Amino acid sequence: MSQSWLITGGSGFVGRALIERAAKAESAASAASAARDERAATCNQRPPLLRLLERRPTEPSPLFESCAGDLSDPHSLRRACEGIDTVIHLAGIAHVGSAASAEARAINLDGSLSLLHMAIDAGVKRFVFLSSTLSLDQSIQYGRDKHAVEEALLNAAAAGSIEVVILRAVNIYGVGMRGNIAAMIRLISSGVLPPLPKLTNRLSLVGVDDVVSALLLAATLEPLVPPLDPNSPADPSDPSVLMAKLAIRVTLTDGCAYEINAIEKSIYDAVERSQSHWRLPAVVLFAASAMAELLEKLRIFRSGIGLRTYRNLTRDNVFDNHAAKAELGFEPSTTFFAQIDTLVRRGE
Repeated sequence: MSQSWLITGGSGFVGRALIERAAKAESAASAASAARDERAATCNQRPPLLRLLERRPTEPSPLFESCAGDLSDPHSLRRACEGIDTVIHLAGIAHVGSAASAEARAINLDGSLSLLHMAIDAGVKRFVFLSSTLSLDQSIQYGRDKHAVEEALLNAAAAGSIEVVILRAVNIYGVGMRGNIAAMIRLISSGVLPPLPKLTNRLSLVGVDDVVSALLLAATLEPLVPPLDPNSPADPSDPSVLMAKLAIRVTLTDGCAYEINAIEKSIYDAVERSQSHWRLPAVVLFAASAMAELLEKLRIFRSGIGLRTYRNLTRDNVFDNHAAKAELGFEPSTTFFAQIDTLVRRGE
């Protein structure tokens, strides 16, 4: 049975990796099969049509169809969703300062909700949304926006309008990544970052290739609504029953819990720099993070470091992937420590 997918955010970090995976395979269907256990794969399926939502359409290829559109233009989204079975929504703006927060909200929240509404209107069967564990952090706009989109998706599933798979990713590592880990690699490589305080807190990470595998698994799941059991006492129209059948929300990690100082040491080893025995006092790290954030707000110097960086470095941020394994058959294939040499070498 042929499928058709609409992918947003194809030019982003995860989107590029997804398209590269599909391009390396004979088809996106074989890429999805490779992510599954061979016994469960259906290798005789026709490859799906991959439609990319792009502001500036590119030349079509045997594998991809480029569609002109923008998350701020509902009419273009309606056209893009026409004839599509599954939307894979990756587009979003992260790692922005307060000056760009309005633009980010227009994409992350308003654009995502518009895409959902147009997908339902066009009869799309499934909506796969790459969210973030930051959706649990209501102290930042990005987290609030992600959470609001998740709730809208769950409500749509409860109404029986569309199948929903929400993938909450932790910090994603891979060549081309941004964020705190990328900033650490850059600053340690250049010899700018002083030794961090002694930190015992841990955090979860996940590789971009494993996120791509999870996206393919989510897109190729069997229909989420099983045949109704006539002997079941539950009312199939009850919203809680529909949500349980039509919605999946899982967290993606590589299964490890990394200590910050262990990450720091692995970076020093990978860049072949000796690590000092002295440690920066925590109060100095706090002051430096606050100063870096101020300089960025004043547009004097952009380091990617701020008070949020300090919070992330000094508190636990650990999640498990048990639900992803159970619901999707997700199995991470690598760890940060296994990839650090590649990240440093190809990030130079």
